[in-house]
Amino acid sequence: MNDREINNIHNNRNNNSQINTKVGDGKGNDEKDKPIINLWSPATLPLSSSSSSSSSTRNNKLLDKYNRNHNYVRISLTDKCNLRCTYCMPEEGIQLTRKEELLKDTEILKIVSVLSSQLPPSTMKIRLTGGEPLLYPRLPSLLTSINTLHTPSSIGITTNAILLDKRWEDLKDLLTSVNVSLDTLDEKKFQMLTRRTGLSKVLRGIERTEGWDGKVKLNCVVMKGFNDDKEDFKQFLEFQRDMGYRFDVRFIEWMPFDGTSWGENFVSAGTMMDRIKEGMGKELEGVGSEDRNDTTKWYKLAGDEGEREGGGGRIGFITSMSDNFCATCNRIRITSDGSLKVCLFDGTEVSVRDAIRDGVGDEDLARIFRGALGEKKFKFGGAEDMQELAERVKGNRHMTAIGG
Repeated sequence: MNDREINNIHNNRNNNSQINTKVGDGKGNDEKDKPIINLWSPATLPLSSSSSSSSSTRNNKLLDKYNRNHNYVRISLTDKCNLRCTYCMPEEGIQLTRKEELLKDTEILKIVSVLSSQLPPSTMKIRLTGGEPLLYPRLPSLLTSINTLHTPSSIGITTNAILLDKRWEDLKDLLTSVNVSLDTLDEKKFQMLTRRTGLSKVLRGIERTEGWDGKVKLNCVVMKGFNDDKEDFKQFLEFQRDMGYRFDVRFIEWMPFDGTSWGENFVSAGTMMDRIKEGMGKELEGVGSEDRNDTTKWYKLAGDEGEREGGGGRIGFITSMSDNFCATCNRIRITSDGSLKVCLFDGTEVSVRDAIRDGVGDEDLARIFRGALGEKKFKFGGAEDMQELAERVKGNRHMTAIGG
């Protein structure tokens, strides 16, 4: 299939450089107040011979124009969630994508197959997200298929862990990592943030991972005036100690979404470190990482052993705002309705779901991925500073619809 044939498939959309679309509510109604998502049409992507899959197969890389290789795909399975975290979605929830617009398992497997074919064997990292991925009923069978067909270097989920205890037996042998999103260990704060109960279920889920040989990380988004006190950090690190140092704890700088002023809730990693030192009465010592694409800066408390049996026990900081890691970005995101996002902060997408359903073959689908990567900006979706970034993301999806 040549470029003209690929482009003709999409003539039923429109031939402007970008296509505006709105997500439905899952009940057959259009959502009038949904932020508009800009879609690249494959007709406008640079599908030249320079980005063809023939050259990509030779290079065994998925490169953008800044020579960043993309070997890590995050796939959102659903935009449904059983919590209502204030920074992720409105209290009333979001308008859900219609069932027929969601990716089918076969389409997810096709995306994984095409991406993995462009990389050396067993080098692609996969993370399944949501919404809440544990709400996805066919998760075990999907994981089994991915592992059987493609042997990724790692395969994990990011979950709020409400259902982890319930589903653990079916999943533990199919995963290599589990990231748990948990922003507080205080019951009242948990209910305030998530607008739901369930902290005890989360803790039971974490406890179920004891003895598992995979990697477990707790991810905590730090917000000014909510969970940034020295006692908040101390609570997490004492929990880590009491659980035998079998998981890492990562503190994440708050990122602007939905147009909120970026400085309103922001706490820098430097401030977090100062409060940990104050709360724990110890200095932090750096711990190196062998992964050049690692988004986390790792530490341990002075005098502690650091990494324990099973790889846990580290303290990490994800400095998306104060010291971004865009220069080594290796991520591709696929939303639950099949849109490719090459940057978390860029509202522009391309629908690989539509390309698949329109009959585009594997080789040409790879060219679409490469064309989209050719449009990827160096950092922050092209924003020049934090103020512009906060303004730009107003038209982006809610975080639960992008995939955490």
